Amino acid sequence: MATHEFDATVKFVTFAGEEQGLFGSTFFANQAKLAGLNIAGMFSNDIIGSSLGQSGERDTRDVRLFAEGPPSNETAQETALRQTMGSENDSPARQLARFVQEQADRAVPEMNVWIIYRRDRFPRSSDHVPFLNNRYPADRFTEPNEDFRHEHQDVRVENGVQLGDLPQFLDYNYIAHVAQINGATLAALANGPAAPSGVEGRGLDPLG
Repeated sequence: MATHEFDATVKFVTFAGEEQGLFGSTFFANQAKLAGLNIAGMFSNDIIGSSLGQSGERDTRDVRLFAEGPPSNETAQETALRQTMGSENDSPARQLARFVQEQADRAVPEMNVWIIYRRDRFPRSSDHVPFLNNRYPADRFTEPNEDFRHEHQDVRVENGVQLGDLPQFLDYNYIAHVAQINGATLAALANGPAAPSGVEGRGLDPLG
């Protein structure tokens, strides 16, 4: 993407301390909020390297995209307004996920973006969560069938089984397709119109 120009800035960021407590992404997201940065969307690509699950099932077409509904830190007024308007499925994160799905259908038709209407897996989290906590739209890409022998493991052989995240367990064609989805979406977002700002709702008090 370095050879292209966009109307908005695209950043590729690696965060330290994810498995120890989302330390790097929390610092970045909190500093961005303090600085008033306008982040239109954030994607975490976490556990995305393999198409082969621990069950032996191989899926080269699907990628899960986790998208939160109502924010976990919404105010009482926001809760009341959401319940009044029936907008549980219209969160910024889910709108972003639907945009990803549209871009993937156009740019990478051999892939299917499987939107999961949750913040993350039970009870897990990734580097997108601090951005959600700061009210930035953010989603997480994850492979459809995980192999827990190759994640969160020290590299070792135990009972004849190779454990650990090693290159021989990666599916590079699958990774390339997910990267294409990311790239197409980021390019469309960076050249698209900005979200409206300064919008105020009047005449409705959901708290009565």
